Amino acid sequence: MYFFVSRGQGIWILGSLFVAFPVLEGIARLIDPRPHPHWPIIASLIAAGLVSLSLGVHTLLSPPRLVLERQTGRERMLRPVHSVYGLNAEYWGLLYLWTAWMATYHAAA
Repeated sequence: MYFFVSRGQGIWILGSLFVAFPVLEGIARLIDPRPHPHWPIIASLIAAGLVSLSLGVHTLLSPPRLVLERQTGRERMLRPVHSVYGLNAEYWGLLYLWTAWMATYHAAA
């Protein structure tokens, strides 16, 4: 069953992770063909975290815009919201960066 709930540009929150990992894995294999389990995953988490964090900061700093509601015909001032499963983009970015930090902490121990 397919269940995905996003608002605004929320597809980029998870999509950035699915784009960053194959790219960084390909770069890692070009540099060194031996197995390297940690750094492409950590680097893709950092890249996806920075993309999500910048998307969230962009929405926080963008001015509200005037929107006409279809049902009532009233005008409202709305800010853009970019979220997946109810979590805003900046929180996803912090979650990705925290996960990358925990992965480096675990790998160093």
